[in-house]
Amino acid sequence: MRKWNAIVVDDQKGSIDHLVTLFKKIEYVAIEASFQDPFKALKYLRVNQVDLIILDVEMGEMSGFEFMKALPRIKAKIILNTAHQHYEDPGYDVNVVDVILKPVSQTRLQVALRRLDDELRLAFPEINDDESLDHSYDFFQIKGPHRFAKKALWFKNIIYIETSRGKVLIHQIDQKEPLLANSSIAKVLEILPRKWFKQCHQGYVFNINFFHSYAKNLVSLKYVDKKLDVGDLNIYPGFRDFVHNNVV
Repeated sequence: MRKWNAIVVDDQKGSIDHLVTLFKKIEYVAIEASFQDPFKALKYLRVNQVDLIILDVEMGEMSGFEFMKALPRIKAKIILNTAHQHYEDPGYDVNVVDVILKPVSQTRLQVALRRLDDELRLAFPEINDDESLDHSYDFFQIKGPHRFAKKALWFKNIIYIETSRGKVLIHQIDQKEPLLANSSIAKVLEILPRKWFKQCHQGYVFNINFFHSYAKNLVSLKYVDKKLDVGDLNIYPGFRDFVHNNVV
């Protein structure tokens, strides 16, 4: 999944601050700007590409519905954020993605964003490209300073995953220390797209985008010195089929 660019338009600073705080916990949406003045927001939208507008309805000089009529011809999707439930039906009548009620909870916002994801995939079919990992991520239980917590990891950044002394370590590009995952390597494999990640040994899974060579039962990867052991090719047919086309 790509990272969505969003703006917030609301004449109440408290509502903007609340949303910005919630979005700090959502790594795949970036709040690029916020506006208490809807006219300034319209000017911004004429020169900046935006995927999502989170829009208040009652804003003094211009309502949210008037704002939508004044929008330039863009593909941006809209989520209405209002204190008044009676705007739900009018909102859906003009094809907004969702109508959320102030103050929205983190859980309710996530529901709206799942609907947004479906809408954006229809509006931007290029993001469904199966030939890239650029838009793919998932949430992993990762050890932090004191405990495990969920963290979104972009698949394109993972070089390889290994088990060491009963622990699952995730090695990423440009990260000196691996992340410690709170699950087995088998569970991690269930999440990863098999087209791009190959298991070559009971203790190793690697991203083929970082593959360098295979020789003498060892896999060499780009950007890392360590070579990965390879097990019986009959046990790992996905790796066997891949490596037959990549022998040095």
